[in-house]
Amino acid sequence: MNSVAIAIVTWNSAKEIAECLAPLQTLPENWEVWVADNASTDETVELIRNQFPKVKLIANQENRGFAEGCNLIARQTASEFILFLNPDSIAGKKDLEKSLAEISEKPEVGILGVKLSDENGALQKSCYKFPTVFNSFVEKLGLYRLLSESQRGEYLLGDFFDHQASREVDWLYGAFMLVRRAAFEKVGGIPEDYFLFAEDLDFCFRVKQAGCKVWFCAEAEIVHKGNQSAGQLPPAWRIERTVLSNYAFCFIHFGWLKTRSIQLLDLIGNFMETAIAKVRKPDSAFIKESKIYRTFIKKALKMSKSEIFGLLHRRP
Repeated sequence: MNSVAIAIVTWNSAKEIAECLAPLQTLPENWEVWVADNASTDETVELIRNQFPKVKLIANQENRGFAEGCNLIARQTASEFILFLNPDSIAGKKDLEKSLAEISEKPEVGILGVKLSDENGALQKSCYKFPTVFNSFVEKLGLYRLLSESQRGEYLLGDFFDHQASREVDWLYGAFMLVRRAAFEKVGGIPEDYFLFAEDLDFCFRVKQAGCKVWFCAEAEIVHKGNQSAGQLPPAWRIERTVLSNYAFCFIHFGWLKTRSIQLLDLIGNFMETAIAKVRKPDSAFIKESKIYRTFIKKALKMSKSEIFGLLHRRP
């Protein structure tokens, strides 16, 4: 029977962690549950100790970030699979076992994700293409409009993919990543270059580079509330870190020229999308958010690779 270690990283997660851990208590013995808490200042640690004594808890004395927390758990376990699960997720036994059966039957798969929905049952987008120059060119300049709806979903994923069919993808949103330990070890774990954001993107890229597949399983589904921990931080901070983390990934894997090309395409695309929104929905909240993104894209264009990484390593 395949063994699984569920790795959950928390930070001030008292409001949602009980709902996350409760259904995991009914799992069979081949599943174990671990939590790495990143120096929460609320009741997260006490709640876990008092209500879920079977959960193996690591109480860090400082906020070590998502990737470090995940790796810390993974390296203290020996299971054949590791499930990296967000604390604002609710995963039932049936869907967890279905996801394990799926990856067990596909030895070529290194990472498996499932369908995500919010508390009201609305689908969350979770499958994406890598931000290459070509992909950015097609999407940011609006050339996707030349493709049929089915072609957009097939080649671009993201907002164009209906998430109704199981298939190989480039990368998965990190709320749920069921990982084969052999693949995890092969790439040295989740990259710790990022404090928060883009580590899932980079991890999937490295796993695919190592010869394994990243697979989306549409037959299993969990609830993901979304943005509960990061939502405690200012919106501008989150947008800045998201933008800079994505460009840090590009610098690592694509080099200076391709990264600058992607940044310029992002900037042009941002101007185009904002202009269209002003015509169609002049009062849209998208316009305000788009301007914030533009500010940080421009900022990134003036920053070197080392400056970007220096900023990313600063704790909130």
